[in-house]
Amino acid sequence: MNFVAMKMLVGDRVKYAGIIIGVAIATFLISQQLNIFIGLMASTYGLVTNISTPDVWVTNRPMQDVDDLRPMSGSELYRVKAVSGVLWAARLFRQTVQVRLHSGKFETCMLLGLGDQSLVGGPPALLGGTRLRSLRISHGIIVDAAYAKDKLQGIRPGQAMQINGHRAVVVGLCRTALSFQGLPLIYTTYSRAANWAPAQRHQLAVILVKARPGVNPQALCGRIEARTGLEAYTRRGIMNKTFWYYMKSTGIPINFGITISLGALVGIAIAAQTLYQFTHDNLRYLGTLKAMGATDMVLARMVLAQALLTGILGFGIGIGLSGGSFILIMHFTPVSQRLAAFLPQVMIGTGLGMLVIVVAASLFSLISVIRLEPAVVFK
Repeated sequence: MNFVAMKMLVGDRVKYAGIIIGVAIATFLISQQLNIFIGLMASTYGLVTNISTPDVWVTNRPMQDVDDLRPMSGSELYRVKAVSGVLWAARLFRQTVQVRLHSGKFETCMLLGLGDQSLVGGPPALLGGTRLRSLRISHGIIVDAAYAKDKLQGIRPGQAMQINGHRAVVVGLCRTALSFQGLPLIYTTYSRAANWAPAQRHQLAVILVKARPGVNPQALCGRIEARTGLEAYTRRGIMNKTFWYYMKSTGIPINFGITISLGALVGIAIAAQTLYQFTHDNLRYLGTLKAMGATDMVLARMVLAQALLTGILGFGIGIGLSGGSFILIMHFTPVSQRLAAFLPQVMIGTGLGMLVIVVAASLFSLISVIRLEPAVVFK
């Protein structure tokens, strides 16, 4: 019977193509928007992703998200070090600066200063044999390779730029995650960054803390807050705080939710309407099979088989288009605008969602099949 169902389906090529196109459009919209949404929300805590090693982040009160860091006095570092359970604590400098490139063009960048001795908080991945200790070279900085090629005019190790009138020499390249602000990251030492950046009363942005072996980072956060009056977060905790701040305080989830919902509605509407019309047009043939002894269950399996075939084909085309758009984004857009991702979890989730849509559409068309009387063949 499944072979007969497939012959009936392919026989009406217009409706066959219409169902596939509907599912493909819905798959493309849902998959692409989900990937962009996840990539965008991951960029909101890009600073945390781009700082390696620490278990706990200590910031000044109040903090809404990881980009809302209020500088604190340098003496807070020693108060945090004195808390029981702290293995070590290191300073982190963070401030936007104006960089003058060799062509004379100015570019706004994010300057990160790591502890002079420990160099704690370096980039997550160093490229081309770069060593973090190279930052101890006079005027040394490490920059992101993608931004160096895109926004920093192809600057390479050994070449120099000016940061607020100070000479800075690239001593290595790294790979970092995209930040929400889309600014190139420049890593150097804390004292050098504090000297290069515009003067301000307090310059300590974050204290990075490593817990002693066997000490629970969450419990350590509570002790630091009780002892110092500062805010302390685990790595996951500061990510979650930033994520939920953008979820609750911006229109990002609403806008993406509307687009994703419209994609699902388009898929349901086109697939359900076309499949229902297809089934209605073939009621005479289904009535013939019913008159020959086919049960409602057999006919239902035929309709479900038709729906699943078109759903699989439409899903494949839609995911292919989504993957193709991701490749285009990665190749033809500036690195600061590459917010999209292409995650297997999204592909699996979209597939399950389209399965529900296709089954729901087929159930809608099954109503007429179940009510079908074999006598329709003789009318």
